[in-house]
Amino acid sequence: MALRGLEPVYVLATGDELAHALTAVAPGESGQLAGHSRPAGPEELRNALADALAADLRRPPEERRLWPAVSDLTGPEGTAPPLASSGSEEDIVHALRTGSGSRASDWLTLAVAAHVLGLRLTVLRTDGTPWAAGPDDGRPVVLLQQEDPGPYTARWAATEPAAAARQARQPSPRRTDESSDGGWGTMPSALPPPLAAPPAGLGTSDAPYTARPEVFFGSDPRPAPPAP
Repeated sequence: MALRGLEPVYVLATGDELAHALTAVAPGESGQLAGHSRPAGPEELRNALADALAADLRRPPEERRLWPAVSDLTGPEGTAPPLASSGSEEDIVHALRTGSGSRASDWLTLAVAAHVLGLRLTVLRTDGTPWAAGPDDGRPVVLLQQEDPGPYTARWAATEPAAAARQARQPSPRRTDESSDGGWGTMPSALPPPLAAPPAGLGTSDAPYTARPEVFFGSDPRPAPPAP
């Protein structure tokens, strides 16, 4: 993976791990497929992929585009039967939608997702050999299949360019340690300059300072001095 200039982005071992990994490498594409600007949720993603496959299967055979691209695709072993060779078309759509059942296949899900999302998807298997799906001119993304993931880590992992990962780990120049004056993320500022003299004509005079009378509104709050 280092030769590809990539670093892993681990997925939590909870929920639909494969859908989470797909969303991690294609947040914009998945959100656009679901009809909004945020990354699609697992159920949103699977429903949209299943709907796209079902819509393609309703077309006349000569007009189908998605089904021919994935129906003859084999799994990573190469000698395995085509991913969509067993079961009815309805069973395969249902398995894609739910991610469960005897017809469910991670590899078929990846193949459909690659074509629907416009990705050139490469999976680096546990032994390091690649498996690819999707259009040749699709945006390249890479997933990892882990044989022995760490605690709380899913078997599927996303990746990101190593340069982007290093940049993300660097502290922002605008964020520093808490300053001594109680501020957060700021550097102690310099002392303010002394106040400038007021401009001429605003009550200034060259005469020496003389005390001015104090003015009180209402009764004088100070005790009156005793009469002589």
